[in-house]
Amino acid sequence: MSHLPVNISRLAVILCLAGLLLAGGCIRENIDDCPVSVELTFLYYGNGITDIFPDKVDSVSMWAYRADGSFYSGSMIPARALDTLQGVRVALPPGDWKLVFWGNDGEGSHVDPALLEQMLSTPEHRSGALPETIERLFHGTVDLSLPLTLRLQRDTVEYTSAHTAMTVEFIGFDGLGDPEIVPASAAADTGEIFFRHSDMHASIGWDNTPSDTRTTYRPSLERVDSTGSLITTYLVPRFADSDCGSLDIYRIDTGEKMWSRSLASILSELEIVTEDEEEAHVRLKIVRTPGGAGASSIKVVPWHAQDVYPVIP
Repeated sequence: MSHLPVNISRLAVILCLAGLLLAGGCIRENIDDCPVSVELTFLYYGNGITDIFPDKVDSVSMWAYRADGSFYSGSMIPARALDTLQGVRVALPPGDWKLVFWGNDGEGSHVDPALLEQMLSTPEHRSGALPETIERLFHGTVDLSLPLTLRLQRDTVEYTSAHTAMTVEFIGFDGLGDPEIVPASAAADTGEIFFRHSDMHASIGWDNTPSDTRTTYRPSLERVDSTGSLITTYLVPRFADSDCGSLDIYRIDTGEKMWSRSLASILSELEIVTEDEEEAHVRLKIVRTPGGAGASSIKVVPWHAQDVYPVIP
């Protein structure tokens, strides 16, 4: 099966696939060769009952597959088109179809045309580098059985989230050596430590399930001026709470791994559940408390825990 990379030229997509998006009329005595016009409405409810699609999705890529699973066509639906119609109007031959949609996939997402399975991943992962984050992705799909007709067909596509947000604050890690502090905009790592989310899903399947392929994410850290702590927010593919990799902390001056713990054990201990949440956002604080003779302890506390800033003796 062949398919197109997500980050191909938008102009080329428009020129090659205009027929898919145009729902032009077909006026003739014999309609056997006429495409069927379909208007699809996009919806996303998040964790509530109100449609919030316009607040969450800026652009959409669309991928059409025939009944036998073979790839038919793909296209980009830009923001200006979604402003006019919260959805898309397409023209397809009569028959059975599966349409797959990805919201917000752009230069930070990639479909590898060499893979037989459709997997959405980051360009960094495909090139062998470590990704910092994924895009704020949303997934939709619809199965269509189109009759031979000139009447406009209508259906809806209900989207689901394809990402989980992670926010981690690091408290008490200042004073480790004397590293050169650089702005977060200029380097991936700022401060006395660097952070990795290892053994995590590298890509997302076309059915919005995480892949078996793993990678390590390298989120950037930023200094919180008011407290001196470090903080990061990044996105990863949706995961099962029992299988979500490990959080690792390294000294930036020596590269020594200071601490590592599976995210699954942290979620279990703090009674955090993400699997039933559309707008899943895990928030953690990792606190280092210095001890005697250069020893220290590191623990994870709930995001809303009070008085977590350690007093350095």
